[in-house]
Amino acid sequence: MIQTAAGVASSWRESAASAFERVQPWLMEFLHQEYLPDAMGTLAVAFITTGIAVAIFLTERGPAFEFDKAVIVQNVVRVRRFLLCILALVVPIFFIEAAGPVLKGVLFSIHIGGALATLPLLRNAYRWIIELETHDNRALSAYRNACRIKYFKGLGPGPHKRAAWAFLFQIEDRTAAEELEFAEEFVKTVDALLNRGMLREAQQHLLQLEECVDNVTLEDAEVMERYLLGLLRWKLAIGHAGAGAGEAQDRERRQTQNIIKRILHHIFKRALDRYMAYDLLALVSAFLRGEHGGAAPPKYVREVLMLILPNLLDRIAESPAGPDYWPTEIPADWKITRDALADPYNTQAAMGLVCVNIWLDLKIEEMRKHERTTDPGLDKVIVFMFPKSDPTVLTTLLAFALTDWGEETPGERARRFLDGFIRFGFHCHPDFKQVSVREAHGIVRHKFPEDFEPEMVAASIEALEAMGPEANGERERNRRLLLKFFEDLRDATREEQTTA
Repeated sequence: MIQTAAGVASSWRESAASAFERVQPWLMEFLHQEYLPDAMGTLAVAFITTGIAVAIFLTERGPAFEFDKAVIVQNVVRVRRFLLCILALVVPIFFIEAAGPVLKGVLFSIHIGGALATLPLLRNAYRWIIELETHDNRALSAYRNACRIKYFKGLGPGPHKRAAWAFLFQIEDRTAAEELEFAEEFVKTVDALLNRGMLREAQQHLLQLEECVDNVTLEDAEVMERYLLGLLRWKLAIGHAGAGAGEAQDRERRQTQNIIKRILHHIFKRALDRYMAYDLLALVSAFLRGEHGGAAPPKYVREVLMLILPNLLDRIAESPAGPDYWPTEIPADWKITRDALADPYNTQAAMGLVCVNIWLDLKIEEMRKHERTTDPGLDKVIVFMFPKSDPTVLTTLLAFALTDWGEETPGERARRFLDGFIRFGFHCHPDFKQVSVREAHGIVRHKFPEDFEPEMVAASIEALEAMGPEANGERERNRRLLLKFFEDLRDATREEQTTA
């Protein structure tokens, strides 16, 4: 077997030597031609002038000039390789006439190698130019996209990568696939910085995102998911990393938190402006529920919901009447019902109620300030957030609980509240009236147990009854309505205690 292999190798050597002996006379004659140096010079000039012209054209065309120029230099023309090719084309010309037969062969081989090595670089430039002129870059496999992504991934964290972000977001013809790649790279970069405790550098990247966030294609669900989950995760990690690492470190942590909050607030507002909030809200709810990691603590849930709900509730209040005109639906975990509030694992409904109460408090205060007794927008918000509750009963009792009473007695409370009584216009269908009223009772007792404990309810009923019929017809109607609400609440409490 070994002898056979050796014999085959010997046969190949003999064949090659025989072929070289036949070609050698012709090769020597070719290498000694007088026109060979001139031909090599012409070939070199042709490649060099073509390469330089293409390089100038590439670096003067297209958006994001500085970013694309860097990509072209490193990944398209590959300047170092191009310079080596030029040397390989030019240097042999100066020595080939004086060289001996063997050296002439070596120099000519180097020259031809330089020419062949230049061809792929020119082909790369051609592919870039074709896509630049025809905008044929709709897929991730497109050459320009691949070069940009390769260059960007090769940059380490620092000013060069931040500068690349600025140019990247100026490109008008970014594809969804390209932007998704950059979103993933951005998230990986900030993750790495935070894992290494480089908060200041992470801040710089986040500030760059804040500056360019309007140029991010949030309409693409995957792109939005990458950025949003990253921001929510960073906010949670930084906010619960714990204090005590030093004043400077704590200050940087707070500054980073504030940047993230501003970006999230802007994203949520923009999503609502463009009526594309449902997917975003569902993603936020899933994150808070723990589907992308551990369940978020109540304080964090409240902070995130406070970035979303005020804007959302304002839009609901300003929208035309009826659910068909509302800008979006909200996740099921955000709907405030007795069952949701009683569920210890559903912190979103409980914290949502806190946020809604803050919004309602400001809204009711504004109504009282301007002496308005009705507000259709407030009615719509109650129907939107409390789908199973009677809006009139619920809003009246919430307004009562949210009023700052100080040390006033139940009678003084009832009288002052009646002076600024606010009427609400939505009413439930009669078939659902009893259920929705009981639902409203359960919510206010859960949130404000001290204001609606049996003794306080009984004292309020007694005070309203003691007022007697009012001379003013509107005030008397309000007194009777408020009295009925408290009597229903008392009866519901007694019924539940008897059942229990």
